[in-house]
Amino acid sequence: MTLVATWYALEKGVQPSIWSIADTKISNGATALTLEGAKIFELQVACKNLSSNWGAVEYRTSLGFSYAGSSLVGLNTYAMLSSVLTNLAAGGGHRDRPDHKSIIDTCLRILKLYTYSIRGLAEISIWGFCPKLGVPFIGTIKGRNNENMIEYNVDIINSFDGVLSFALMGSHVDAIKSDIEALSASINDKTDIRYWRAPITVLNNLIKENCYPEIGGNIQMAIIGQSYGFRYQGIINDIQNIRDGQYRNVNLKDLIGTSVGDCLVAIPLLVIGDMFPS
Repeated sequence: MTLVATWYALEKGVQPSIWSIADTKISNGATALTLEGAKIFELQVACKNLSSNWGAVEYRTSLGFSYAGSSLVGLNTYAMLSSVLTNLAAGGGHRDRPDHKSIIDTCLRILKLYTYSIRGLAEISIWGFCPKLGVPFIGTIKGRNNENMIEYNVDIINSFDGVLSFALMGSHVDAIKSDIEALSASINDKTDIRYWRAPITVLNNLIKENCYPEIGGNIQMAIIGQSYGFRYQGIINDIQNIRDGQYRNVNLKDLIGTSVGDCLVAIPLLVIGDMFPS
């Protein structure tokens, strides 16, 4: 399956932000289909003014979208939801912005459509700052087979009390939840960035040690801050090897290139090897 972790980070000296990480392995049973799979995406929200001649966009923001489980279900759910959320009608003002609960409800309806159409199960997380209320939230939708029916559970975290609160999707979540909680408890210092980045440490070690056959490749991640919005994050295992920075387990410099025409590819990089030793 996979592992996805999403949490609200309160690192000292920087603005609060929501982080989401996942591994990059996509498999079919025991067979790995790719080690460069995409599981975290920017989900744009755009509200147009239909009273104008050209339907000008009056409001735009971005949320995060992560999935675990069936890639075909997860990716099609994202594609349909993205089309819906970038074509909303607005007359101006906060009253015409969608709230996060309505966005998650819409995602649930789309997820059900593709679950039954494709006959696969996926778990979805939508996270960020509510377009209408401005509050941070992490919403998860999980479908489970129960005899001959699929039951869905929706959970929304929108109250954070200053401690590491995270949502997990995918495989072995109970064991991994215990690993994250044990690591954060051992640090027990909320001014230490290692406390807020404990999920990264755990996932990085799981991948390096090949603990679970469903989890592998490398770490992919994205962050949302209320002022700077959504940004993808590349990974460097060692600052001395910055040229080997990975984005979704792909070395951009060697395999994709560092420019598009006259523009540089400027995905920011996070060092994890030195900061988070095993």
